[in-house]
Amino acid sequence: MSASTDSGVQQPKVKWLHGLTGFRFPIALGIFFIHSSHAVNPVNYEKPVSFFADRGLAEGMSNFLIPIGLPFLSLFFMLSGFVLTWSARPTDTARSFWRRRFFRVFPNHVVTFVVALFLIAGATSNWLPNLLLVNTWDVHEPEGGTNYIVWSLCAELLFYASFPLVLNLVRRIKASHLWGWAAGMAGGIVGVNLVTVFLIGGFVYPGNLLQLSTEQMWFASLFPPARIFEFVLGVLLARIVMAGKFPRLNFVTVFLTWIASCVAAQYVPAPWTYAAVALIPNVMMLGAVATADIRGSKNILTNKFMVWGGNISYAFFMTQTILVYWLRSEFSTTYSPAVAVLMWVGLLGVCLLTAHLLFTYVENPIMRRFGRPRKKIQSDPTRSVTPVPA
Repeated sequence: MSASTDSGVQQPKVKWLHGLTGFRFPIALGIFFIHSSHAVNPVNYEKPVSFFADRGLAEGMSNFLIPIGLPFLSLFFMLSGFVLTWSARPTDTARSFWRRRFFRVFPNHVVTFVVALFLIAGATSNWLPNLLLVNTWDVHEPEGGTNYIVWSLCAELLFYASFPLVLNLVRRIKASHLWGWAAGMAGGIVGVNLVTVFLIGGFVYPGNLLQLSTEQMWFASLFPPARIFEFVLGVLLARIVMAGKFPRLNFVTVFLTWIASCVAAQYVPAPWTYAAVALIPNVMMLGAVATADIRGSKNILTNKFMVWGGNISYAFFMTQTILVYWLRSEFSTTYSPAVAVLMWVGLLGVCLLTAHLLFTYVENPIMRRFGRPRKKIQSDPTRSVTPVPA
């Protein structure tokens, strides 16, 4: 089942984790439903995003979904560290890694950036920091900007820049000490929340759902270094799974625990909802899906549709808020519950189709053409690329 590597890690003979790829899809869907349920459009406060005419229903749905969605993004940060570690190549250099990451991230980003400039009123705000993915380093230039959603890519850019060093250090940790270091990263997540609550001040605007000041929200969620603990936890978790140190868990139990954390998120105040409330369930879920892949288990996450959804999830993530916020600001009619549900499903279909086109004609071809040095591509012109979900 496994072979020893020079780092002392037992490397499973499984190249692609299809279950983890498929797992990205329901998480991405969850984030879509959260974005598309907002009672107020963040790029045009006079227009709704929700299709529901009943204001109380629209606000109640949004207030219910937002706390659930915050741990979803934390899981994405952990998943990023996990998959990058899993797919790391023994002969890789920092330069080759950064090259792949650049051509993986920036083509979709640039395309959606240009589209947003043309479609969204006010999209030129903070355009340069947004294009360079550095806007969230400044508390005065939060998520906003040209493409509202790319604030999370600012954190990912820090992860990619630091990954070669992080991986080199993590590979030196003895397998028996990995869980202790993972606990240390969990402590770092808790520490960020404690600093947010007790050391970061600012004015809390009336009606703020999360009851945090702008400065607190920035530090706990948007400031890239504050999210590094989740990423490194994913790196450590990958090594734990590779070393055979992750316990075999009953998936039903894992799923119910994860659902319980979503329920708890309704009652636990921010900033604890950003990562801490679902920290253990997210670790359990990520490890359980990965170890199932290693065992060759076939489940709903490994079917072709889910893997397709996982492969286009980055494109789906990058296009959804442009479509959601722009389309709803242009066509802001609200409807009865039954019609609103149909419109919601229709919007989802438009977003998935757009993501598929972006993945098929931009992301995947550019990765195949530029993701590796030209001389290596020429040496094997028939080589096909299987997208890596990172």
